[in-house]
Amino acid sequence: MLTKICLAASVLFSSSLANEKEAEAYSVQSLHFGATDEENLNDFGVITNFYDGDLTQEIADLDHLAVVYVTDSAWVTDTEHMSSTIHHAIMQPVAEELKGFAHFYVYDCSHPKTREHVSENSQFYLQYLQTCGAHNEAGSPSFILFKQPEQRLNPYTGEEMKKQMI
Repeated sequence: MLTKICLAASVLFSSSLANEKEAEAYSVQSLHFGATDEENLNDFGVITNFYDGDLTQEIADLDHLAVVYVTDSAWVTDTEHMSSTIHHAIMQPVAEELKGFAHFYVYDCSHPKTREHVSENSQFYLQYLQTCGAHNEAGSPSFILFKQPEQRLNPYTGEEMKKQMI
C-alpha cells in the first residue's frame, strides 16, 4: 500500500515538473504559422494567444470580419490526427487569404496562459476556449466567425446593430 502511495506521489510530482518544463519550453512555432508572434502577424495576419486585453470588446470595435480559431499544437503536430489535417489544409490557407480582410485570432490549448484560463473556468474560457476542456477527447478544433451586420442601424429602433457570431 505504501509503495502505491509513493508511486502515485512521484507520478504527480513528475507530471507537475513536466508541466512546468512544458510552460517554459512552449514555442509559438508549434502552431506551424511562423517562428514568433510578430512573424505570425506579418506573414499570415494571425494574432496568436492574445491575452493583453478584452477580446470581446476588441472584436466589437473592429470594422470587419473577425475569426477566433482554437486548436492544440499537440494535435496539430500529430500528422495522423484530424486536427492536423484541418489546420494545414484549411486554416493556414484561409489565414493567408484573409490577411488584411479579417482579424484572425489563434489560441493554442498548449499555451501556458490558455491552460491557466481552462483551469480557472474563467469567463474567457467559457466564451472562447471550451475546445481546450477535458471533454474534447477527439481533439477537435473550434472556429468562431464574427461578421458585421448587414445594416449598421436597426431601422425600427435606430440602435446600432451588433456583430453576428457564426
